[in-house]
Formats: sequence, C-alpha cells, structure tokens
Amino acid sequence: MKNSIILISLLLVGFVLWSCSDEETLTDFPPSISKLQPSTTSVGSDVTIIGDYFYERSDNNYVELNGIRVEAQFIKSWYNDEIVFTVPPGTETCDLRVVVGNSKSNPVLLTIMDANLLPVIDNLSQGTIQPGNQLNIFGKNFGNTQGNSYVMFGEVMQTSSTNWTDNKITVEVPMNVITCLVRVVINGVESNSKHLTIDQVETLLDVAEIPAGSFMMGKDIDNPWDVAPTHNVTIDFDFYMCTTEITQFQWKKVMSGSNPSKIEYVGDNKPVQQVTWHRAVEFCNRLSEMENLDKCYTINGEDVSCDFSKSGWRLPTEAEWEYSCRAGNESTDFGGTGAINDMGWYNGNSDNDIHEVAQMRPNAFGLYDMHGNVYEWCWDWYAANYYSESPSTNPTGSDEEIEKVLRGGSFNNNSGLCNSWVRFSVSPTLFNYNWGFRVVRNK
Repeated sequence: MKNSIILISLLLVGFVLWSCSDEETLTDFPPSISKLQPSTTSVGSDVTIIGDYFYERSDNNYVELNGIRVEAQFIKSWYNDEIVFTVPPGTETCDLRVVVGNSKSNPVLLTIMDANLLPVIDNLSQGTIQPGNQLNIFGKNFGNTQGNSYVMFGEVMQTSSTNWTDNKITVEVPMNVITCLVRVVINGVESNSKHLTIDQVETLLDVAEIPAGSFMMGKDIDNPWDVAPTHNVTIDFDFYMCTTEITQFQWKKVMSGSNPSKIEYVGDNKPVQQVTWHRAVEFCNRLSEMENLDKCYTINGEDVSCDFSKSGWRLPTEAEWEYSCRAGNESTDFGGTGAINDMGWYNGNSDNDIHEVAQMRPNAFGLYDMHGNVYEWCWDWYAANYYSESPSTNPTGSDEEIEKVLRGGSFNNNSGLCNSWVRFSVSPTLFNYNWGFRVVRNK
C-alpha cells in the first residue's frame, strides 16, 4: 500500500512537471501573426490569419477582435500556421490577435468596409491556363482605371493589363507562376481569392546554356578562301542551344505530324532532313508559340526578318554556331576531344547512314553532333568575303541575299568538311536529305 502511494505521488509530480514544461513551451514560443488575407474585408466574409505557433484549436486557443473572443461557430479551420474565420456580425475596424493559452500574438489591424464597396472576384474565364496566356477576371468594384491596382498570382504580382474596367480585368499570366490563388488588389484593398490551375508548358528540347565569350573565328588558309581571315568575334550575351539537331519526333510534334525526311533515313530520334531554310524558320515560330515565347521571325512569303531581342526560338547565326561548336577548343579543327571519330558521324564511320542523335561524345558545352550527321542551317546570308568586313560583336551575316549558310558537314562527307570552320551555302528554298538544323533562344 505504501509503495502504491509513493508511485501515485511520483506520477502526479511528473504530470505537474510535464504540464509546466508544456506551458513554458507556449510561453517561449508565443503566437505570431505575419499577415491577414485580406486585411480589409466586410462582415460575413472569410479572413485567413497566417503566422506561427497557433498550435491546435482548443478552448484555451482563440481569436479575439478588440479584446472580444470570436465565438467557436465562426472559426472555420485552425492549423499551427493558418486560421480561417468568418467576420462576426457587428464587427468594426479593430485590432486582431490570436490567443494561445496565456500568450497573445502581436496585434494586426483588420479594416471593415461596406461589402458593396469591396472588390469581389465572381469568376475567372478559365480554371486551367498556361503561363503567357490572357486571363479574364470578372467581378465588381475593380475601378474604371487601373491606377495603383494590380493582380496577384499567389505571391507573383502582375502590374500590367490589357483591359481594366470596373467589372472585368484582362491580364497575362506571368511565366513564373505555379498553381495558385488569384486575387485583385485595388488601391491597397484585397479582393477574395479564386483558385487557378497552371498547366505548365511541355518542353520538347534539351538545351545547353552557352555563355557569352570571344573566340577566333575562321581559318587562315587559301582553300577554301571564304574562311579567311581568322578574326576575333565576341558573343556578348548568354543563350540556350538545343543539345541535338532537331529530331523527326520533335518536328512531328511541332509541325502537325508531318515528316519531310527521306524514307531511307526515317526514325524518331534521327535528325529531321529535307527541310528548307524557310521551313526551319517556320518551325522556330511554331515552337515559340507552343511555349508561349515571343516569336523572333516576321514572315511575309519568302521575306523573313528576325528580331534578335525576342525570347523565342530561332536559327543560330553562323558566329553563334561556330562559337558553340568549338566550345573553347581553338587548337584543333574539331571541338570536344578534337577527334572526329569521337565527336561525329562522317563517311569514315557512318556506314552511309544518318544516325540517331546524341550517340557520340558531347563537346564542352554539352552539344552533340556538331560535326557530321546532317548539315545545319544558320540564319546568315552568305558572302564569300564576309569575314573581311563583318562586325567583331554579334555578327549576323551579309546583306547579299542570295544563299543561306549551312554548317557542320554530314554523314556522307569526308572529315575535312565536318570541322568547325568550313562554310557551305545554298538557296533557302532548296532542301536535301543531309540538311537539318538546330535552334537557339536568348537566355
């Protein structure tokens, strides 16, 4: 009996110590409010309290408005970092606190307005949308001009709009958003929120980041004489380049299932061929549209102009191509290891066949098949003496609009035609079974 009494006493002491320890924990970590969402609202609307150390909902844990406890029936959910409650009838602008046991949070101002004056989102034009597309937001009390107002996609602010009226806002969904709550902030007053699912754009291409830099372009030889003189060229911006030549699979995905490739060389992972320069440019624009990027090319029949400042896909310039091919290796005619048998398919190892991409070693930039397999279209108009007059920074080709540049050689050429500096040119309206391309875009 005596031992039982001692045991019960020890258990009671332990319980008291545990209770004190738990209470001390609450004291050591008092509740903290970081924000109300929205901070301006009306009676009967829901408010989300965001913060820390709210612990679990209990009789000792509650929300108070100007020192008056919010009744349990108005609490919709309670988590350690988030509480949702409905503003009770009769509430006026006041300080809001969260009370946990004997600890009170910092006060946060809750502003109460007439519900008829608050911005309200009724619905969105789409429940699922891709970044870069236009979204219509329907509701009321948005104001007839935008002024200092804006739209929030989660935590991403969109300050520009294409339409802003009292009951409709049209904005572009920012490229860097994920599935989120959309709300409108009208001169500092937040609306309610609506859920928006972001459908991320499918990425077809593997890309390598090509850093800005300078290199010696060309070759000081007499034959072929169009590759001289060797001259310093600077690419003064970073860009992305597709790690492989565009494959037949990628072409079919972008170009509505078509495949222009010669039947002997068909294969999803083989480079697409028999593509004119004009069709390669069309591919670039279509791919840009698919990925919600600004198209680089303006196409008017066979008249094509390029805006190099745009974010979309385009053909590399001849200088960008050679710089990327060399990848810092200027001591030999081939990038990467400097050996053609490591880097590409030519008539000495191809068995007279086009091969699937990325079977050889990549160069130092992570690019495959820059030598051989298929020739690659470049943006530039060709001129034999262009290297004698080209600018030293970001050259884009001659003004002689006769032939376009092809680079890299192919599977049925000898190794000398597959190196980093040999130039080839042909009319942009022609195609061949050993001509393909790869694409780049600005970073």
